[in-house]
Amino acid sequence: MKFIMSNGAPACFAETREEAVEILGTAEIQEIPHRDLSTRDWYAAEAAVPPSEIEAWWDKVETCFAVAC
Repeated sequence: MKFIMSNGAPACFAETREEAVEILGTAEIQEIPHRDLSTRDWYAAEAAVPPSEIEAWWDKVETCFAVAC
């Protein structure tokens, strides 16, 4: 799931670092613990993807992390 964080950085949720590199198109990524995402960041993620897709995505992954360029 790709989204723009509140600081303007492109970001995504990915299951692995390799998936994040593929999604973002760069190996220069920064891992962000979920607890460090602001409320605005969560709203940005939710706005980028329809709620039904977010629910389906969360249901299929057990672990994941956020990354930003």
